[in-house]
Amino acid sequence: MRTRIISIIIAISLLIVLVTFIFISRCSIKSNGYEQKLIIKEELSLGGREEHENYLFTKIRIDVDSEQNLYVLDERLKNIRIFDKEGQFVRFIGRIGQGPGEYQSPAFFIQITSKREVVIYDRGSRNFIYYYPDGNFLKQINPGKILILLNARIDNEGNFICSYSSAPPSLELRKFNSEFQVLNTFFYRQEDIGYGYDLEIEQPTLYFAVTQDDYLIWGYSEKYELQVIDAKGKPIRMITKQHKPVRFSGRDKEEYKKIYERMIKKGATLKFPSHFPAFADISVDDNNRIFVMTYKRNREGNYYYDVFDFEGNYLTRVLLPFKPVIWKNNKVYAINRTEDGYSIIKRYAVEWKP
Repeated sequence: MRTRIISIIIAISLLIVLVTFIFISRCSIKSNGYEQKLIIKEELSLGGREEHENYLFTKIRIDVDSEQNLYVLDERLKNIRIFDKEGQFVRFIGRIGQGPGEYQSPAFFIQITSKREVVIYDRGSRNFIYYYPDGNFLKQINPGKILILLNARIDNEGNFICSYSSAPPSLELRKFNSEFQVLNTFFYRQEDIGYGYDLEIEQPTLYFAVTQDDYLIWGYSEKYELQVIDAKGKPIRMITKQHKPVRFSGRDKEEYKKIYERMIKKGATLKFPSHFPAFADISVDDNNRIFVMTYKRNREGNYYYDVFDFEGNYLTRVLLPFKPVIWKNNKVYAINRTEDGYSIIKRYAVEWKP
C-alpha cells in the first residue's frame, strides 16, 4: 500500500513538471539560439474621470524628456501640461489665442527635441510652435503644402520627418529641413477619396519610427516589409518576415460597429476587408529594438508584437496589454482609453531577461 502511494505521488510530480514545462515553453519564445522575456512593472498612472481637472485627459499626445518629465497635449481641452517624474502637475505651456506662442487647436504632435525645445503642432494656424524649456515662446515654422499631418518627428539636426496628406489627395513620407524644403522622399501614393458615407475599415497605411541617432524605420502595411534609412536618407536594409494574414472575424466587425455606432445611425456604411493589413504600428526603444505591432490577439484582446534588433534579426514575440507610445530610459509609456472617453497615462519599468 505504501509503495502504491509513493508511486502515485511520483506520477503526480512528474505530471506537474511536464505541465509546467509545457506552460513555460509556450510563454517564452526561443529565437536565434536563446530565449528572451520582457518584464514590465507599472510605476505610474495619471488620469481618470475622478481626478482633479489638471489630471483629466481626453484625446492626448505625449512625450517625455531625459529627466522623465511628462508633456501632455490635449486636443479636446486645447492645452499643454507638464508633469514631473512623480506625476505632479508643474504648469501649462502656451494658451489659446492668435498671438506669438499662442495656439488655436493643438493636435497630432508634441516632441521634446534634443535641444530641450518643446514643439507642438497647431492645427488651427497650421504651424509648428517652439517653446523654451521654461515654456516661453521661441519661434514657429509653417510646413507649407502639408494639409493633414498624420505623424512627425524632429531629428537631432532639426529636420522634420513627416507622414501627411496633401493636394491632390495623397499619402506621403518625406524628410524636410527646418525651412521645410524637401530633403528626401521615402513614400508617395495618390489616394482615392471615396464620396458619400462609406468607411473603409483597417486599410493599409504608413507607420514609422525614428531612433535616437536619427535612423528611420518605416513601412507601408500592405506588406510585412520595413525599410531602414540612415541619417543622410540612404536605405541600408530591409526587414521582412513571413506572416499569415489575420482574418477579419465576426467579433472584429462587431467591435468596429460599436466604435462607429453614432456614424452608422447617421447613415454610414462600414466596408470590411477579408483580412487585416500586415502590421498595425512600429515603435523603437532606446536600445534600437524594433517593435512591430501585429493584428494577432489573445482571448483578452491584447496584441502580439514582433521584436527585431537593429540589424533586422528576429528576436522574439511579446504580448502587451497596451500599445506602446514611447520607449525611453528603460521605461515604456502608454495611453489607455476609458469607456467614458477619458485617457489614462501609464508608465512601466522595462527589463529584458534571457
